[in-house]
Amino acid sequence: MRFEPITLLVALNNDDSAQGLIYFDDEESNDYEDSNKIYIKKIHFQKNELFIAHIQDNFKISNKIERIIILGLNKKINGVIFRAFSDTKEEIIEFSQEGEVTYLNRIQISLDYLWKINFVYEADQ
Repeated sequence: MRFEPITLLVALNNDDSAQGLIYFDDEESNDYEDSNKIYIKKIHFQKNELFIAHIQDNFKISNKIERIIILGLNKKINGVIFRAFSDTKEEIIEFSQEGEVTYLNRIQISLDYLWKINFVYEADQ
């Protein structure tokens, strides 16, 4: 999995929120035990925002998120906007909805920096 693209699955709870961790090590050595050489970031979904937060990145990875599937989102989406915290540029993300399942496809989001994805719901306009 060290070089494979990632499909992120986000399963919302009754409060329309979710959180989880992304963890990597080198898959070869015991450096994760001996020198704490690991990569951990937290993914969090709350209200209209999905974002990544830094926990520890003593290990570098090249994987990118290529797809995000959100389960349990029962609001009609009008738009999805990506923004890296290191940049002011916003990018529109393609999405589709089938019932309470939302798909963000053909994305290439790096795990090297912090970012957020905002969802614009039909009632927000």
